[in-house]
Amino acid sequence: MARIFSGILGDFQGKVGNVIGSRWRGISYIRSLPSPSGKEPSEKQLAVRLKFGLASAFVHPIRSIVNLGFMDTKITDSTAAANLIGSIINTAIIGTYPELKIDYSKVILSKGGVPSLKGLGVTANSPSEFILSWAFTAGRFSGKGSDKVLAVVYDDLKKEYLVVEDATRVSKQTKISITEHMTSDSLHVWVFCIEESTNEVSDSQYMLLKRS
Repeated sequence: MARIFSGILGDFQGKVGNVIGSRWRGISYIRSLPSPSGKEPSEKQLAVRLKFGLASAFVHPIRSIVNLGFMDTKITDSTAAANLIGSIINTAIIGTYPELKIDYSKVILSKGGVPSLKGLGVTANSPSEFILSWAFTAGRFSGKGSDKVLAVVYDDLKKEYLVVEDATRVSKQTKISITEHMTSDSLHVWVFCIEESTNEVSDSQYMLLKRS
């Protein structure tokens, strides 16, 4: 793959013969099409494709949250979503092909220097309503009371997401009302804090909600 520096014809996008032109992050590139192969893919190749498909399907619907969650880190050659997809492939997919799945407890949705929530826990008011709670005592290393608390709830069966962002650290709790579309007995939850003035974040914390 090569970069294009605008010349007499300028940049181009699309396919010309066996060359493709495209733009990414404001930079123009050209690359050649791969040569067709008549070989059947190996089991290892099929496993790689499946892992990529699983990770991509999970990450793409929440790209905006992932970009926010990794705002503290220095990302240069790839986007936050691409980095997370790579991380899931390398550390969070378990099983053997073709029985592969994501271990959601190993997925990290944010990483940063803001203090994480202390004493994080959950209680169930009903199968569709949960109270997420945490401790907060003002102090130098406790984070700011005005830090926003964001929770991402995921139903792996229905592939549905719910984002709750109506609490701050000082409020010490937030209510999670599960939508009627989320029917799984277990739901995956990630929680992280966002510093209001800088958008810096904490490391995400994972919880598994049991509905029965």
